[in-house]
Amino acid sequence: MIDNREGSITAESLALIRAKESTLNTDERICFDPYAMRFVNPKLLQIMARMPPEKSKEMQESYENQFPGHKNALIARIRFFDDSVRDSISKGFTQIVIIGAGYDTRAYRIEGISNVRVFELDLPEIQNRKKSKIQEIFGSLPIEVTYIPVDLSITSLKTALKGNDFDSRQKTLYVLEGLILYIPPEQVKELFSSIIFLSAQGSAVLFDSIDGAIVDGSDQSAYAMNIRQQMSRLGETFKFGIRKGEEEKYMKTIGFKNIQVVTKETYVAQYFTGINKSRSVSEAFNFIWAET
Repeated sequence: MIDNREGSITAESLALIRAKESTLNTDERICFDPYAMRFVNPKLLQIMARMPPEKSKEMQESYENQFPGHKNALIARIRFFDDSVRDSISKGFTQIVIIGAGYDTRAYRIEGISNVRVFELDLPEIQNRKKSKIQEIFGSLPIEVTYIPVDLSITSLKTALKGNDFDSRQKTLYVLEGLILYIPPEQVKELFSSIIFLSAQGSAVLFDSIDGAIVDGSDQSAYAMNIRQQMSRLGETFKFGIRKGEEEKYMKTIGFKNIQVVTKETYVAQYFTGINKSRSVSEAFNFIWAET
């Protein structure tokens, strides 16, 4: 989508997280994606299948020690975004724009989504891989999904959507999952401002934000330092975050209203119950819904 955003490595890692969670029993899994496994490198799946259980457990424990609760925060994000897309469809949203779609499969698995128009925007090389997999799974590309190959650091959102049957008069949900963390602040503001400009009243943007203290380095906790180092190694350095408690103020300055900030406490209480009550969940991420 934009240089240094979630590239194919991270997109594939997220697909693996969705796939592994989807193998759990229905009373234990928090999110479910029947197509996620198709986006994971078969060689990686072979390595995992041959790995002795004790080695697999050791690796999982090592990851959890380095990034406590991180994977479960991502799982909560997947589920919350799934629920929000489903809810928006029931409330009359007729267009969904997924910016930085990566290997997102919501356009193919959320009930009722075939009744709305979906636009998927991403870098050409990532989108081509995605389309190839979708064709393998379904035999063809769904007619209700419009694929727009674009680099938004070069082309404006308005230009990208123009000429692709996007209707600015319709109630639209913009989904930005795992995206703005990798975009410079000025580009984030420009993207949000474009959404305001393009959208009918009552449209909304849904995104996740990481604590700005992690991004700017002032958070010196082991988790923050480890995640910064990890993303730097992947070439996907964090570039944007909003300080905890300042999300509503930030979105209001751009022109959004009816802003809802969903914190760890809220989504843990909502999803991590019963058999999942003991799962560790990072508090680094908040989820934000804001209307135009």
